[in-house]
Amino acid sequence: LNLATKHQRVQRTRSGAQEGGIIQEEAPIHLSNVMPVCSSCDKPTRVGSQIVDGVRVRVCRACDAEL
Repeated sequence: LNLATKHQRVQRTRSGAQEGGIIQEEAPIHLSNVMPVCSSCDKPTRVGSQIVDGVRVRVCRACDAEL
């Protein structure tokens, strides 16, 4: 998870005051920073590509298994 620390100001509204302070909030993580898990070696792995029967296939860089 990507947790971001936000400093929230106290906001006064008609229904009441909303609390302020330092809060932690989930933030998005870019797709390029996510590693897929290989099903054969059960580890996060980098992805390589090979051409099998004229079709490009994603493979695990550690064990060369298809993903």
